Amino acid sequence: QPLAPLQYCKLSLCVLHGREAPRLFVIEHGDGAGHRMKNILDGIATAAKNRMNFGGLMPVGNIVTEHGHNFRSLVDGFFGYGASSELFVGRAPEFAAKFKSVRDLEINRKDVKNETNVYLPAANEWWYDHKVPASLYYPAGLRTALSQKLTLRPLVFKLGVPAVAIHVRRGDLKRSHARATPDAYYYNLVELIRKYAPNSDVHVWSSLQSYSAEVEQNIQHWSSADFDGYRERGMTVHLDDQTLLDPWANLARANILVMSTSAFSYVPAVLNLNCVIFPGNIVRPLDGWINGKEKDKALDKKLAGCIERGTASVGSAPPAGTVPAEGGQVAVAAPDGGAGPPRAPPLTVDFAGLGSVSFHGKDAPRLFVLEPDDGAGHRMKIVLDGMATAVRNSMNFGGVVGAESAVTEHGVDFRTLTDSFFGRGASRELFVAKGTKFSADFANVADLEKHR
Repeated sequence: QPLAPLQYCKLSLCVLHGREAPRLFVIEHGDGAGHRMKNILDGIATAAKNRMNFGGLMPVGNIVTEHGHNFRSLVDGFFGYGASSELFVGRAPEFAAKFKSVRDLEINRKDVKNETNVYLPAANEWWYDHKVPASLYYPAGLRTALSQKLTLRPLVFKLGVPAVAIHVRRGDLKRSHARATPDAYYYNLVELIRKYAPNSDVHVWSSLQSYSAEVEQNIQHWSSADFDGYRERGMTVHLDDQTLLDPWANLARANILVMSTSAFSYVPAVLNLNCVIFPGNIVRPLDGWINGKEKDKALDKKLAGCIERGTASVGSAPPAGTVPAEGGQVAVAAPDGGAGPPRAPPLTVDFAGLGSVSFHGKDAPRLFVLEPDDGAGHRMKIVLDGMATAVRNSMNFGGVVGAESAVTEHGVDFRTLTDSFFGRGASRELFVAKGTKFSADFANVADLEKHR
């Protein structure tokens, strides 16, 4: 039987230095989601630093983590639909070289030729040379690119006030474990944060669920009551989210992120360009991270600067409106002022379900626009302007009421263009096939914002 063709990652986040550059492969870890994802991010960062592309991962036999999460589904949610089929290789390539560590790779990098495959099982020790700035591995541009899909997920924070996200590792740790950082550490940090940002919206993410093997034995080390101290101090507690993507998205985008001692915290911290506070045990923090276990006076001074940097953009989003009621459907004319109400009579509710259009939670009003019947540029402009208008007005983007013809005046199939632009199957989500009952119709954006 012939061998399957050589597979390597062709996603834009993998092709970092031109298609002729060497390809770096790492191994998938076999434990928790945090450690597995951390090796992907560190692998990509190591490839970027060393003028290589990221070839992908050699998969382990079990795609389910030790906590029971399907890691392929998490990867697709993290990097985009179908990413797992690109990142996890089906057949091991022929490696021109194998390296035991990042140090070993970098010593021998000059001998690695273009268009070859090299193997580095774990990239977690990229930080070995403290004279090399961390930003050479994790520059801001790369961190932003890695977070692109997560930024499309809805957040839980209040608008217009500093968002503080805390990860407290509990579930799989016994109470006596050294990584079970005491509650008092987090209480003290929140008190200091509120000194500089008194109106902060503070959320805590954690888990009660332990390893799958312990769950099967009904072993649980923690209870919801163990988080009452956080609740009593005015923090919102989230336990065992349905998907790990939600805590990751909120932690990555918070104005202030307080990490725990875990790879799970490391993942969103790498993506967060605001204020990140780590619990003193990271060998090589990224630029701008501050140590939450420093002495009070030193911590106070650094924290003030960190919070100022992290909250610089707070208040740029508009406050939530009252018209129409939450969950309502809204029809609006083309954002550039063109007229036209929805054409079809109301039959069933049909709205876009893409993550890229759910900006403000599932209960936010949905904004629909009308597809013009001219060229591809104007049609796409209406879609983009509609999304931007929805974001500006604390709404989700419901979709596009389709034109009579999907073919532009220049003979281009706009549905095919939409799929290429937003991703496979996007046109089925974005274009409303049947009429929707609208709570309100607006002639233009000014009219919408007047009544929002």
